[in-house]
Amino acid sequence: MDARTGVWAAKKLLVSYCKNSTVSSGCRDFVAKFVPKLKERYPHLEITIQEKSGVYPHLLAQYQNGREKPIGVKRLDAPAIMDYAELLIEQWGNKNVFHTGKRVKSTTPSVTGLWTPFTNRE
Repeated sequence: MDARTGVWAAKKLLVSYCKNSTVSSGCRDFVAKFVPKLKERYPHLEITIQEKSGVYPHLLAQYQNGREKPIGVKRLDAPAIMDYAELLIEQWGNKNVFHTGKRVKSTTPSVTGLWTPFTNRE
C-alpha cells in the first residue's frame, strides 16, 4: 500500500511456470500452498496462474501506473517465491533507481596509514 495515498499500487500478479520442468517444482508448490493465502491477504489483487510448456518460472507484477516488473524464480523453493511475490505486491510500481552518482575527487590526499600532525606538511 502506498503510504502517501493509501491505495495499493499493484493490481495484477502473473505466476508463469512449466508444468513438467524440474526448475519449476518450487513454483508448482507455491501455487498449491501459498496462492490461496495470497488471495486472502490481498483481496484487491488479481492473481493469474499461467502454465506454459518450456518456460522458466517467473512472477510478473502489473501496477496502476502501467509499469510491469518481472522476477525470475528458477530453482527457488515455495517460501522464497512467496517472499518475492510479497516484495512485488508491496512495491509502489515506480522505476527502480540505481544511484551511481559522480565520483568525488579531492586535491588533498587522504590518510590511509597512521596519522600524525605532520602527515600532510611539506
